[in-house]
Amino acid sequence: MENHRIIALVDMNAFLASVEQALNPDLRGKPVIVGGEPGTRGIVICASYEARKLGVGFGVPLAEAYRRLPQAYFVKGDIKIYLDYWRMVQEIFDEYTPQIEPVSMDEGYLDLTGCRSRYGSVRELGQSLKDKIGERLGIRCSVGISTSKMFAKIACNMRKPDGLTVISESRAQTMLPTMPVRQIPNIGHKTEETLAELGVHTVGDLQKVPRSALIELFGVHGNEWYDYARGIDRREVRQSEFQKTISRETTFNADSVDKDFLQGTLYYLLERVCQKLREQNQVTGRIGVKLRYVDYSSTDDARTLSFPSNAEG
Repeated sequence: MENHRIIALVDMNAFLASVEQALNPDLRGKPVIVGGEPGTRGIVICASYEARKLGVGFGVPLAEAYRRLPQAYFVKGDIKIYLDYWRMVQEIFDEYTPQIEPVSMDEGYLDLTGCRSRYGSVRELGQSLKDKIGERLGIRCSVGISTSKMFAKIACNMRKPDGLTVISESRAQTMLPTMPVRQIPNIGHKTEETLAELGVHTVGDLQKVPRSALIELFGVHGNEWYDYARGIDRREVRQSEFQKTISRETTFNADSVDKDFLQGTLYYLLERVCQKLREQNQVTGRIGVKLRYVDYSSTDDARTLSFPSNAEG
């Protein structure tokens, strides 16, 4: 990787549960579930790897999580604490590079090319970053390093939790043909099924499809996939100036069909979102609502506004 970019993806493994374990060391090595107490409504927001191994993960209703794993430590969690830990993680990132692109509250890309001369090897650089996060904050992370964002993500996913994987340019090119096509950025389950119907299962299969055919079938994404299939990923690490979405939610203690109560709650949540927009000097052009019912099914809807706004009126 001597003459190539050094791009890293850092994934804070089971971040919310890891923070709870850092705050209470007695919980290390034990199943921790963040989302609420067993007797309350709601779903699992984050489960430690110990809990995941025992069959409880994100999205499982709390009642079901307790049925499966009554010995787990259940906690409602505190978003302010988690945000504070994420800020401290980013402060450590800043010690290595100013080129940081947060993907979410537990994941971010870093362009570490400028750090090359300070370390004996890329692996030593990645280990330094992991060690600093672990020593200062008491939480683990997985780090994937390669020459592009695509391969940094692939590397990061290869060894979790607490992993460090480096994929060189030569290794990346060797891996490409046999990789499942879903490893390509922006190819989800539906697109994977569509490609499978066309006989495309691996990146090697995708390499055989002409650029013109991919563009005709998938538009601009098809053009990108043609390059990605050949290991060409020119995307830069860009720091996000603003949140792409701002949301607020609540869970009722009891079921309700009271229209006035529901409308009042919806307006309260809208006020909180708009207040956050004003604090950040932002406006939005689209607003959406998501509802979850007593059987845990859900529905959502969104509308485009006539003009961008940050007012609830």
